[in-house]
Amino acid sequence: MSPLLSKDTNPSDLVWNKYVRVGEKIAYDDPRKDHAKIAKENNLGTPINDGIRQRLVDDAGVIRPTGEKICFEGHSSTCKIEGQKPKEKTSEVAQSLLGKERVY
Repeated sequence: MSPLLSKDTNPSDLVWNKYVRVGEKIAYDDPRKDHAKIAKENNLGTPINDGIRQRLVDDAGVIRPTGEKICFEGHSSTCKIEGQKPKEKTSEVAQSLLGKERVY
């Protein structure tokens, strides 16, 4: 099972990890791990059969370092994203857990 972002998460441990968000939960893991596998291991998203994409989630991508803060960017080839402005919402969820001073 991949770790979930929480108040106890050290942002420096998140650098370049892949992440998947559904609702208020953000799971993250090794950048070599498939987004769909991260979602499945954490029971996030809905299984789908859309070619290579295997899970329907709110957001998925990579956590990038930007000095003292982290940023959520990129996309997933194995998860289909639903909703509008997924990166904005992911940043809001992360800010509520880690603090605005740690997340763009």
